[in-house]
Amino acid sequence: YDDLLNQKPEIIVKAMKGKWGYCVPQKNKLYFNPKLVHYPKEVIDYVILHEYTHLKIPNHSREFYKFIEAVMPNYREYIKYLREH
Repeated sequence: YDDLLNQKPEIIVKAMKGKWGYCVPQKNKLYFNPKLVHYPKEVIDYVILHEYTHLKIPNHSREFYKFIEAVMPNYREYIKYLREH
């Protein structure tokens, strides 16, 4: 996954309902909800990591979450926070 660090995607902030972010790997674009700025930094970091990882793994497979966990072992608490707030 070293090549993932070399990705330079276009970052777009876009108002969305029901999503914190999404990725279009084919176009090398990441979209983020502007409402994220009101959340704790760690939660924002999780959303960025989640979408950035989709540049390499475009699904929510076991491999995807294994990579997320390797980078951010406590990612589940941020998912919980997003669901509760």
